[in-house]
Amino acid sequence: EINPKHVQAKYNLGTLLYCLGDVLGAEENLANAATVAPHFVQASVNLAVMYAEQGEGEAAKAELKAAINVDPRHRRAHLNLALLLLSGVLIDEDPATTCKSALGHLRRVVELEPMNAEGHHCLGAALLHAALRNDIASTRTGVGVRAVARRELMIEALVHYRAAAELQESSDCARPTPYASVLATEGLSAGFSSGRSVSLNT
Repeated sequence: EINPKHVQAKYNLGTLLYCLGDVLGAEENLANAATVAPHFVQASVNLAVMYAEQGEGEAAKAELKAAINVDPRHRRAHLNLALLLLSGVLIDEDPATTCKSALGHLRRVVELEPMNAEGHHCLGAALLHAALRNDIASTRTGVGVRAVARRELMIEALVHYRAAAELQESSDCARPTPYASVLATEGLSAGFSSGRSVSLNT
């Protein structure tokens, strides 16, 4: 039988070691927590951040996909996977396919938390990026059709940028960062069974 306190301790130790710069110690403890208790997805999310920062994009992608498979409603896992896909770390991925996948995860983030400014801001940035680079529109044939596709992406981006701005004005939330920013970790776990956490992020 899995001892929840043991898993929680491993997770918290790994997260603190990561914050203190002990990458090897953090990886050992987070990997142990993720292996022993796959349903404790915070461990996989933080492990993915570590892998991404070490340039191990495929390993990070695998951890985030595993987290989403266990908990399809985990907002941070969807957001981090989208950021990873847009970061350019996965060099073997087809740009158009990668962009579509990232947009799908970001739309899921907004669907899960419609009042989250960060989700709207990141989705708006990704949509604008896709429109300007023609990542999505280039898959459609015909100059006129591509122009329409670009305009549709820009209009959708505008909607989400406006939503992010309005949500910021009506709350004390921190200013959201563009999609190109680093992936964010989960905070310390204050209650394994309840899934509550105390965030260390500033």
